[in-house]
Amino acid sequence: MTPAKDPAEYMASLFDDDPRPDPTKERTTTGSSHPNTSHKAAVRVWPKTGTQRAKILKLLYDLWPGGLTDEEIQTRLSMVGNSERPRRIELTGMGWLIDTLHTRETLGGDQAIIWQYKPAEGEKV
Repeated sequence: MTPAKDPAEYMASLFDDDPRPDPTKERTTTGSSHPNTSHKAAVRVWPKTGTQRAKILKLLYDLWPGGLTDEEIQTRLSMVGNSERPRRIELTGMGWLIDTLHTRETLGGDQAIIWQYKPAEGEKV
């Protein structure tokens, strides 16, 4: 199957029968303790969040069983951390990604969690 040009469209077609929430349609949320500026930013980026999640999910799906750190995801997708991290957190909360319990060194010398696509039960990747 040749992927569609739109990552969200391509990912939606891959997971039509998956019981997890559609990563291209779930809305960004902020907690009540977040400052007003966070709420405004969430509303502003809402149209992009489904595509951002789809790009992250497709990247990790294509690398399975490998995984990437947040920094590596950001570099490969040319996505800033303030966009990538919230989308990765959302995907993890939806059950699409998992913490591998392994780390890798970042450019700054710190250890960072390696995130991995989580196949659905019985899914052949």
